[in-house]
Amino acid sequence: MKAPSFRLGLWLPGSAGLATLALYLSFPAAKFNFDGVACAVAVELGDLRHLVHGNHLAYGILGYWWFSFWKALGYSGPALLSLQALSSLFGAAGVGVFAHLLLQLGLRPRLAMISAFGLAVSEYYWVWSLESQVYLLGAFFMILTAHEATRERPHHVRLGLFQAGAVLGHVGNVMLIPAVLYLLGQDRRRQARYLASMTAALLISYALAGVFCIRPHSFEEIRVWLLGSAALSPDRSFNWHGSSTFLSVAGWMRHSLRLWGAGPWSFLVAAPLAAYGALSTKHGRLAPACVIWLAGYACLFLLWEPGTPVYRVTDLAPLWLLMALGMEALSARRKGANIAYAGFVALLGAWNLLRVVRPNSDPRNNVAFQTTLAIGRQVPENAWVVASGLYQIYVPYFVSRHPIDVRYYEGREALLQARLRLHISNGEPVFVMTKTLAPQWQTWFAALPHEDLGGEGEGRLYRLR
Repeated sequence: MKAPSFRLGLWLPGSAGLATLALYLSFPAAKFNFDGVACAVAVELGDLRHLVHGNHLAYGILGYWWFSFWKALGYSGPALLSLQALSSLFGAAGVGVFAHLLLQLGLRPRLAMISAFGLAVSEYYWVWSLESQVYLLGAFFMILTAHEATRERPHHVRLGLFQAGAVLGHVGNVMLIPAVLYLLGQDRRRQARYLASMTAALLISYALAGVFCIRPHSFEEIRVWLLGSAALSPDRSFNWHGSSTFLSVAGWMRHSLRLWGAGPWSFLVAAPLAAYGALSTKHGRLAPACVIWLAGYACLFLLWEPGTPVYRVTDLAPLWLLMALGMEALSARRKGANIAYAGFVALLGAWNLLRVVRPNSDPRNNVAFQTTLAIGRQVPENAWVVASGLYQIYVPYFVSRHPIDVRYYEGREALLQARLRLHISNGEPVFVMTKTLAPQWQTWFAALPHEDLGGEGEGRLYRLR
C-alpha cells in the first residue's frame, strides 16, 4: 500500500479537521447534559477524586488541565464552555484522522473527504462533539487505534498506547480489541505485544490515579471507584444498567435508525451502502474487521443502557468506513455515484443542522435551564432546593443554590425530616420542586407544613415551614 503524498496525507485531513472544528464551534450546545455539568463542577472545584472516574479515567483530569490553560490565558468564565470546546476539538481531530485513514487505504481523495465529512455531520457524532462529555475523547483514540491497525506494518507499542487511550476515554472501548486482533492476523507476537503495551499503560494510569487522586483507605473505596457508574445506588452495591429483554433490543435498534440523523430515510440509504461495503474484497480483512468492530460494541451496549444514545457514537466510524468501501466499489461502476454520495452527505448535514444542532444551541429551548434560572431569581442565595434529575446539578451550578437529593434518604425519611428542620431552624429556607420528585416523595412532602409559591410546570415551588 503506497503512502499518500504530503499534500494528501496531511493537508487534506488537516483541512477536514479544521473545517469541522469551525463548524462545531459555530454552534455550541445549550442542552447541558447532566454528566457534563457534573464534570464542570468537579473541574472548577479541582476535585481530583471525582475527576478520575473509574469508567473514564482520563477525561476529567484532562479537562481540569485544559480549563487551567484557559484561565492562564485570562479566561474567567465557567468550565462548562471550555469542556464543550474540548469535546469539539476531539471530535474534529477524529474526523481529520478518519480522513487520513481513508487516504492511507488508497481511497480517492474526493471519496475520502466526502466520507470524513459524513462522519462529522452525522447526528450522534455532531451532537456529542458539542457537549461536555467523555465519549469523543475515547472515540478519537478509537479512530487513532483503527488508523494504526490498518497500516501495512502496525507498530505494536503505538497501537497498544492508542487502544489504552481509547479505554481511558471510556472503558467501553475495550470492545474494539477483537477487531484489532483480527486485523493483526496470525502474528501472535505482535498481538501479544499490542495487548501487553495496552495493559501496562492502563495499569500504570490507574495506579497513578489511585495513589495521587483517589488515595483509598480501604478495598471498598477501590471497588466503588472502579465500578463507577455500576455503583451509583444509594448503598453503592453493584447495579447492572440493562437487561436482555426485547425492550432492550428495541431501544438499541431505535438508536441504530437515528445514528446518522434524519430518521429512517437516511438509514435506507446508509445501511445498504454499508452492507455493500461489507461485501468488499479489495481491502482484504478490513471489511470483516469493521463488522467485528460493530459487533463487539453491540455485545456490550445491547446489555448496558441500550437506550442511551451517546454510547452509539462509536458505531459511526466503522459504518462510514464501510460506506466508503461500498462507494469505492460502486463509483467504479456507476458514473455520478460520488455526486449522489456528496448530495446525501450535504442533505444529511443540512437536516441535522436545522432540526437538531441549531435548536440545541439555543438556551431558550432548554426548558430545565430556563426553569433553573427562574428558580435563581425566586429563591434567596442561602436556600436549599429539594429536586431530582437534571435539577440536582443545574441548581448548584447555574444559580448557586444548595440541592438536596432525596434519593439518598429512601427508607430513612426520619433522617431527612431532621435535616430539613435543622436547615429551617438555622434560618436557611427550604424549597421543594415536587413535580420533579417520584410520586411517593410528592405525597411525603405534601404532608409537611408548606406554602405554595406557584410557578409553572416543573418550576412550581413549595416552601417548607
